Amino acid sequence: MWQADVAPLANSAVGLGCPDSTESAPDNILPPISAGEIAHADIRHEPRDAVERAFVESLRRTLHEGGTVVVPAFGIGRTQEILLICAAAGITPYVDGMGKRVTDLFRRHAAFVRNEEALARAAGNAREVTSHGQRERIADRSTVIVTTSGMLQGGPAMTYVPAIRSHPVNKIAFTGYQVAGTPGRELIETGRAEIDGQVIPVSAQVEQYDFSAHADRDGLRDLLSTYRDTQVLVNHGDDCEGFAADLRGDEYEATAPERGETVVL
Repeated sequence: MWQADVAPLANSAVGLGCPDSTESAPDNILPPISAGEIAHADIRHEPRDAVERAFVESLRRTLHEGGTVVVPAFGIGRTQEILLICAAAGITPYVDGMGKRVTDLFRRHAAFVRNEEALARAAGNAREVTSHGQRERIADRSTVIVTTSGMLQGGPAMTYVPAIRSHPVNKIAFTGYQVAGTPGRELIETGRAEIDGQVIPVSAQVEQYDFSAHADRDGLRDLLSTYRDTQVLVNHGDDCEGFAADLRGDEYEATAPERGETVVL
């Protein structure tokens, strides 16, 4: 069994099939081995409801002040989560980029959606951007724009960020992790970002919210509690051996194989 990008089921109506770790799997279907990625095994996330509440309050505050909020969001999963949050809060956002097509794809394959009706309402609540000219017009409005790419590496965000960057009442609200070396990370750390080959200063407010697709330490331990009788291979983390050692201390058969190492089942 391979487990990646584990997130609590309660995070949104959209999901790609993560087992509920509160329900034990029958013994006769347990895999002989479980390989899990532990990107966030060394942290504990802020409660999701608190993150959503702070995010919505920030959007409302900027809208009340007449500003524009650009929300860079990953196209798969994150865009749909943000649309759901906006719909629940009574905020009608624009949605642009790859996330539009992914939302349509989710809706055509309801088996992969936890709450099809909620996603349909969220999609219906959002306004789709269909042209470059429309992007230029809405960037001057007091509104929320959910767009790819989530790390400012491409997509319509490359139009919106330069358009709103000069006014301090405007806001760029990141909703995902920003990898080192990306324009999004650079903007958070320096107040500048390279957009289309040009480094530009940004006077707009810049915020980041922890809408993580990765389970934290407690979430990973909850998931692995179902697989106590299997061999656990720990990978994709900053301290794989440390987490494997913690698991061994709780009587798991856990190891952290090196790249290229052969594991005998």
